[in-house]
Amino acid sequence: NAPLRHGAPPKYSGKLNANYALRRHACLTQNPGKVIMGVPFYGRFWLHTTPAPNPDFPLFRKAQRIGGQLGGDKTWRELKATWLQPGSGFALYWDDKTATPWAAQGGAGLLVTYDNEKSIGLKMDYALENNLGGIMIWAVDQDDDELSLLSVVARKVCGQSTGARSSSAAAVTYRCNPLGDEIRWWTYSENKEKEI
Repeated sequence: NAPLRHGAPPKYSGKLNANYALRRHACLTQNPGKVIMGVPFYGRFWLHTTPAPNPDFPLFRKAQRIGGQLGGDKTWRELKATWLQPGSGFALYWDDKTATPWAAQGGAGLLVTYDNEKSIGLKMDYALENNLGGIMIWAVDQDDDELSLLSVVARKVCGQSTGARSSSAAAVTYRCNPLGDEIRWWTYSENKEKEI
């Protein structure tokens, strides 16, 4: 749904994650304080998925269209009240590579990725550590009645010391391409084994 980091199997783009997009914009502008991370309070699901072809990447599967649809989306509120409940038939997982929670209902081949308290906390840490201007939530009303996700955001923001972002708030913490936006065949890019 919204992976924080690259963690796809070989031959997949290393650009389909928040880290790549945020790093790119911060490096191009040299002003991470003007870059905002979008954070979803919803999940996306895929219908009739096949088992993962690569056991090292169990989250990555193929889905078949049913009635013209590959899947859809559900709010965090809906997911927490239904599919993520014990006895729902869904097994809950965590993907360390992408920092993504996901769930699968084996018999039906239903797979859902979403953000939960842990992944939202990691995204907040990322925004603070990389001097981003903040986060944007889509959408606050999709949180549950206990405000589980919004509470994580509030705790992280309120726990941030006021002096920690003062003098270095505009500093770019990423390793940027020395050529800026110019890409050559020999230009380094995101290393799929470790971040650069």
